[in-house]
Amino acid sequence: MMRHLAVDPRTVETIHPHPTHPNSYTPFTTSIANSKDDAIAKFRICNTRTMIFTDGSSTGRKVGAAASLYVDYNHIATLRFHLGDDTEHTVFEAEAVGLILAAQLLSTRNEATFPATIFADNQALIKSGARPTAKSGHYLLFRFRKLVQHLQEKKDLDDKAINLNWIASVSQSVDLGQNNNPNTTPTKDYENVRVVVYLRSVQKGCAEEGERGSTPIG
Repeated sequence: MMRHLAVDPRTVETIHPHPTHPNSYTPFTTSIANSKDDAIAKFRICNTRTMIFTDGSSTGRKVGAAASLYVDYNHIATLRFHLGDDTEHTVFEAEAVGLILAAQLLSTRNEATFPATIFADNQALIKSGARPTAKSGHYLLFRFRKLVQHLQEKKDLDDKAINLNWIASVSQSVDLGQNNNPNTTPTKDYENVRVVVYLRSVQKGCAEEGERGSTPIG
């Protein structure tokens, strides 16, 4: 049938009916505030030196992801990945790839310290990351979990060394001509951090035209 329909089986996602063992553990902690105000309050008292802000988006029919690493509120590095067209990929997949990029930053950048906090603005992503199921795109969350487990073994970390927290989005209709310079170093101000990260990670090119992918995720 595949041959008759000219379908490349390598482009078809395999979904296992029982992907997670009942006794499996989550190699990181998660936190979802009850409201945006609570999220802001929790962010302001976050005392981890290393923070990674992740995002995924669909812009101009292109889907991409990005993760920006900050240590002591100084920008260290940003990874971006262009998944492809929105006819083949979803924003949820892009958000999941953002977590993979975050894990890569923690694993490869010597500046990263632990415990570290990864921020994502998608609550469903965080809940699914803690317990992936037999749904489309969740294979990426399994990849993220494996990378975290490898990082734990590599650096002798426990399951509290990496936190995955919800951060409420600011408006994404950002005027590039009037808002903060994307090269600005974020401060403890919550709105400024979100705007700066959004400008740096998304508007600057996580879903831009060009060759698929700018950094490996496998």
